[in-house]
Amino acid sequence: MFAAPAGTRDIAVPRAAFAALLLFAFLCPMTSWTIARGALSYADFALVLSLLLMLPAIFSGRLLPFVPFFLVATGTCMLFIGLVSAEMEDNLIGVLDCMKLVVAMMVTPLVVAWGLQDRPFTRAYWLLSAWLAGATFSALVGISSRHGISLLGFHDIHAAAGQRIFGLTYHSTSLGYCSAIALAAGLLLTLGTRSWLLRLLGLGSIGILLYAIHLSGSRASVIGALSVLLPFMLFLLTRLHNLRLRIALFLGSAGVIGLIVVLALGGLPIDDPGSALGRLLGRNSSVQYSNSVREILHDYAWKGFFESPVFGRGFHNIRIAHNYTLQLLHSGGVLALFVVLAWALALLHSYLQTRGTVLRLDRPLREQLLWVTLTALFMGWFAHALTQTFITDRNGYFWVTLILALGFHVRRLQLAHSPAVIARQ
Repeated sequence: MFAAPAGTRDIAVPRAAFAALLLFAFLCPMTSWTIARGALSYADFALVLSLLLMLPAIFSGRLLPFVPFFLVATGTCMLFIGLVSAEMEDNLIGVLDCMKLVVAMMVTPLVVAWGLQDRPFTRAYWLLSAWLAGATFSALVGISSRHGISLLGFHDIHAAAGQRIFGLTYHSTSLGYCSAIALAAGLLLTLGTRSWLLRLLGLGSIGILLYAIHLSGSRASVIGALSVLLPFMLFLLTRLHNLRLRIALFLGSAGVIGLIVVLALGGLPIDDPGSALGRLLGRNSSVQYSNSVREILHDYAWKGFFESPVFGRGFHNIRIAHNYTLQLLHSGGVLALFVVLAWALALLHSYLQTRGTVLRLDRPLREQLLWVTLTALFMGWFAHALTQTFITDRNGYFWVTLILALGFHVRRLQLAHSPAVIARQ
């Protein structure tokens, strides 16, 4: 049995349960696995890297995996709702879709957080940098294919003239979504490192990701990108007395201007079907068709919810509506929505508690930026959750990983400085 830190409400994880959770996180059928291309998503890569980081600690006996009580409670309740709704609808596929949701929201972030808990700040930088590299490469494949170039043998077959690019993802909206979320990692690398080479690489990745968002044609990703940029801009505006941050703000502004020049030279008119800005402004016919389809799906979801408001119509319907709340109501009823609200409130409490502790401890700038990144990741995910169907996609829940990992770390700091521990020493 692994022991949880004394004085916490976390639950210790037996070795058998620890191994089962690892297998569950890896083997549960996931929509984020791109079977057609045989490629790993960023969340899959995070799982692999976290396991590698955990192996030395596992064999040395230093790893102390434990599960916050709220994850156990909300995860168990969600699986129970999934079983009941699947039985009511006589559709066992709904159980698998409910498992996908639990793995995306809870299991994957927990396993990745275990891999970060030994050195959460340093390893989070590693993981986010690697994630940024993968997202940038995926974006570059779509961009280069759009301009008739094959990148290291990779080619986006959907990137024809006037069409929305996919990159290495399974859909154009997925490319835009992943690129918008990865902007937070690019901004962290640009602002949080001392190496000018890494800063330039981060800034270059931001320009590539923004261009990929434009070519993906995803309206939600434009809003998501703005949501990701907002926390960093507010952070910079409150710290403009710092010369290094003023230089970073100048570089960021220059990057945005450079992006506008690239878009102008790219010859992509704003009313092109593949233009995200054009679709956001309603400048082409594809928007009308997309809006009409969404209205039909939303009406269908509301009808299903009113037919079974308590347990919903089964989790096999979870990706029909293009709205996070409506997806929960349609698939799991008010009970599923209540469980997710409890999960979100527990995460919010942990976020505010750990953020306050870091500010009181006067942590270095790069650690404060990690909290800004966490906020940006959540805001980007939330902006997409209003209009997209990525509820079971693990790529969107990395902000949960950071909350858990930093929460583990801060609680250890608090316990290490508690009077009881000091007295025993």
